[in-house]
Amino acid sequence: MKLFAYMSFPRSDEDVHIVDDTLEKLLGVNSPYSVEMTPIPYTGNITFGESSDNVVRINNGLVTADNGKLEDDPLANNPNYDDDSRKLSLETISHETNHLVNGDEPAPTFGYLNEEYRAWYVGRLAASGEPPTNKEAIERWKWFLDPNGGYWDEAEGALNDSEQAGQIYNELTQLTGVQVDQSNYWQVLNDPDCWQQPSDGPAVVVPSGNLDNH
Repeated sequence: MKLFAYMSFPRSDEDVHIVDDTLEKLLGVNSPYSVEMTPIPYTGNITFGESSDNVVRINNGLVTADNGKLEDDPLANNPNYDDDSRKLSLETISHETNHLVNGDEPAPTFGYLNEEYRAWYVGRLAASGEPPTNKEAIERWKWFLDPNGGYWDEAEGALNDSEQAGQIYNELTQLTGVQVDQSNYWQVLNDPDCWQQPSDGPAVVVPSGNLDNH
């Protein structure tokens, strides 16, 4: 109720259309999806939420079950998790709903990593009212491809397939403006000074698929 209440109050610094469409998908008369609060164990990375089988699951360890304001929630603002309590409501719920709307399924492929990029893109757009910056998009792909990140199982499988890896390198080339291949992709991702695309402009790669949860 607290998360939905926060989403339901329109604000100028969010994408109200995405938020409204997300709420309709979850709370509407004919809503195809539902939300559950559930414990999601810490495995070295914080998981804010996940989705499958028409259910959005939100980590109940990140929000207090009370009537206090979300922005003052001691769990949602725990420095061990994330300083921005808006993320759990506006961003995470929109992100996970986007996975359901698009029928995403985990797989060791570029396609699945790009689906994660798209759901992240939609979540950021919902929460801020603006597309993520190009720097943020590059940092997100860096997270996908980090052996210590939360998507390494899928990323490793994709990188070990020459066709899938080629699509990843092509995406990184577009984002950074630097020709990327197997030999230099990690170096390029970790060297913002070499990027040729403007870092503070909108992400130059707009993901395909449903971008508004309508």
